[in-house]
Amino acid sequence: QLAPPKTGRDLLHCIAASQQPLQEAFMGATQTELHDILKKYFQFPSFRSGQEHVIRRILAGQSTLAVLPTGMGKSLCYQFPALCLAQARPREARFVLVISPLISLMADQIRKLPRCLHGVCLSAAHGGQTLE
Repeated sequence: QLAPPKTGRDLLHCIAASQQPLQEAFMGATQTELHDILKKYFQFPSFRSGQEHVIRRILAGQSTLAVLPTGMGKSLCYQFPALCLAQARPREARFVLVISPLISLMADQIRKLPRCLHGVCLSAAHGGQTLE
């Protein structure tokens, strides 16, 4: 049995080394462990209202619809689980599909992704160009 994780990085390392399904592994994540990941990869001191609940549901494999006002951090709600899944099991192909009617917002979000995540903006108007 692995020792209990002490930081967000430890949490991702322990999950990567375990054989249990990802949903089960993340269900036991403590608030401190998730906050450590938030600070390390996204440089935010804390979650905004509703974000942690949405992220926990996604990590637990539950279908989730999150309706948050503009500027309240919807992007983190899909970027955080994508990062956790990619870091926890890097050899398993994973993707997150985000549908948005705003091309400028999509392009902005792709530019601001953590370095370990990759994104592409696809639309009829944009031509599917990869943004750097």
